[in-house]
Amino acid sequence: MLVLSLTSKDGRVLIGPPEKPIGVVELIRIGPDGKVRVGFDFPKDIPVNRESVAKSIIASGVRKPRA
Repeated sequence: MLVLSLTSKDGRVLIGPPEKPIGVVELIRIGPDGKVRVGFDFPKDIPVNRESVAKSIIASGVRKPRA
């Protein structure tokens, strides 16, 4: 697994080639309790899951279609 740590003035990171990115990751806000809200904007055919959800999907062997 590759972990990429970035600093961005506008809080947006493009994923994929600069000419045609496949998605955007955006820092929405950091709450007073330190919780970070992150937004993901990807096409519906690209699954985006929290790690706990991904592990559950793998364990069940069943992949539910995205709405």
